Amino acid sequence: MDESKLGRVPAADLARSAERASDAATLGGLAPTAFARSDRFVAGSGSLTAIPAQVVLSVPELGVQLETDGDADQDAVIRVRNLTPGSILDIHTNDTGGSGAGTSILVPTTQYFDTMQLSRAGSSAGLMATCGYDTATVRCFGVRVGP
Repeated sequence: MDESKLGRVPAADLARSAERASDAATLGGLAPTAFARSDRFVAGSGSLTAIPAQVVLSVPELGVQLETDGDADQDAVIRVRNLTPGSILDIHTNDTGGSGAGTSILVPTTQYFDTMQLSRAGSSAGLMATCGYDTATVRCFGVRVGP
């Protein structure tokens, strides 16, 4: 094959323009700091009838786990397990608010979905979580807040 007879590949012009892009370090003109890191997000699910309780979400830096309630009924109840006993954990939901220093706090919720905010006094760490329910499963998605 005679390489001197080969022409320029049409798509090569696109590659050349990408080399000269003025905003290659941005996405839609936004710097990387404008976006949340993927390690800020947690998700999980569990069976409402599981015995023993199943961990749905775990956030070690906040010292908290969201779990199913560990009994065979299909009640939409999330157990908030305080992994730092003696340290107050503040819990605010769209139904209730409160705090506790115990190891386990039951949060009755609506049958469809619930949002809760968890924080600890003296800490900048927190969790905003939303849990949705069907007849057999709870699914939760959370965003970590803080360091």
